Amino acid sequence: VGENCEVEIIPGMMLAGGCVLTNYQLSLTDQNGDPVPNPVTIDYINETIVAELIALDDTCTTNIVIDDKFHPVINGISGPLTISCLNNLEQQFTLDVTENCDYLIEMSDISVSGDGYPIYTIDMIWTVIDIGGNQDSETITVELENYWDIIQWPQDYVAICEEDLILSLIH
Repeated sequence: VGENCEVEIIPGMMLAGGCVLTNYQLSLTDQNGDPVPNPVTIDYINETIVAELIALDDTCTTNIVIDDKFHPVINGISGPLTISCLNNLEQQFTLDVTENCDYLIEMSDISVSGDGYPIYTIDMIWTVIDIGGNQDSETITVELENYWDIIQWPQDYVAICEEDLILSLIH
């Protein structure tokens, strides 16, 4: 798919592949034989489309797999350099992403280091995955201060600030 999340299948694609026909009609169907719109939208990503050039005296058929070649790019992450709690941590940051189709942003990993006297260092890895499975990741480091206590209980959970609930850290 191109920058507009669709691709137009044109007869020239098949003719360049060795199909020799004149006065033909192009037909696109999915594997069940149902018609597929042309241009083909992102809804058909990773699916095989059957393309046929149908002429009076012959038919050329080929399978086309719709693929997303455009990878998402994280252009930057904005948010506070110093945070006071881990509560709603993901909501404190905004990612600037360039991607031509739908995508999902997730914080794929977080680690806390330091002894907290006076600062903890938090490394967060953000990952963007598009509808085609392409991805980009970037790490941002922030400092945590103004805590009242930090309690490891159990190892995968951490409580920070009096009002905060215990949050699960992704490992």
